[in-house]
Amino acid sequence: IAPNAELDDGLLDTVLIKPANMFKMILGLPNFLKDGLSPIKLTETQKIKGLKITSQAPFFYHIDGEPRECKDGKLQISVKHKSLKIIF
Repeated sequence: IAPNAELDDGLLDTVLIKPANMFKMILGLPNFLKDGLSPIKLTETQKIKGLKITSQAPFFYHIDGEPRECKDGKLQISVKHKSLKIIF
């Protein structure tokens, strides 16, 4: 859901979905993947090197579409730039 993400820039593209009522969500849904093109701004994207999330309760998150649970409410994410070597 990060249409402008680059695989080799060493940054993590985060997408924040802003709170909205059901009507606004339905109107903005067609442009959800086209950040910046929708008159209804439901998302905000940022390029970051790392992120720390804390919560008073356990929460769920996804890594490459795989669901995970953070049981202690603390999650730290960072990018290891150029750490994956691909052989063609």
